[in-house]
Amino acid sequence: MKRSRLRLDRSRSRPCFAGLYRCSGEGITISLRLDANGRFEQRFEAEKVVPNASSDAEMKDLLFVRTGRWQIEGSALHLFARPDRAPVVTLIDAKRDSSVRMRMEIRQANGRPASGTAVAEGEAANSYSEPEEGVVLVPKDAFWTPGRRWIVRMGDDLKMFGFDVIEAEPKSFRFRYEPSEVEPFEDEAYIADPQASAIGVAVGTGGALLHRVGLKAK
Repeated sequence: MKRSRLRLDRSRSRPCFAGLYRCSGEGITISLRLDANGRFEQRFEAEKVVPNASSDAEMKDLLFVRTGRWQIEGSALHLFARPDRAPVVTLIDAKRDSSVRMRMEIRQANGRPASGTAVAEGEAANSYSEPEEGVVLVPKDAFWTPGRRWIVRMGDDLKMFGFDVIEAEPKSFRFRYEPSEVEPFEDEAYIADPQASAIGVAVGTGGALLHRVGLKAK
């Protein structure tokens, strides 16, 4: 799934929207601090046990802190991050494996699965397969199309490493991934009123309305 990238003009950020916005409900507090210099900090914090979270893992998915830059375009508020350092993908091993159509393993130097990556098919790279625990596996009896594959970064569709998977050639690959200093992302919120007293943000498949509460975060 190919996503178009927005070209943002940072000079259009309006300091009048700078401030702290917050909402609370169901044990979760969401805060968004917009700084006049174009930076932001967004927090999802738990005040108590979240009723809809069935496990500690789900709680961790719900709770996070992230930072980046913000930009206003019309009534849209863009929250985004752009890394300065390019990621590095290195081929560690490639070998023949008659038991699979393709096997691709990608991990960081510490052995952990490389998050935020996928394998894309063809030069257009518009069909993605995301790794499970760092591995993309195409079984021997599965339908597939031999040819070019790309390791891409999901946050910005960056094609990082290309390799070919064809008959009678290596089909099992191991890669090492060195990520950028931050993972790129791009989300869109909206200005709920022209007085900048409320901002709507996406939360999972729904949303939340954050009200302005001050100029500084606690």
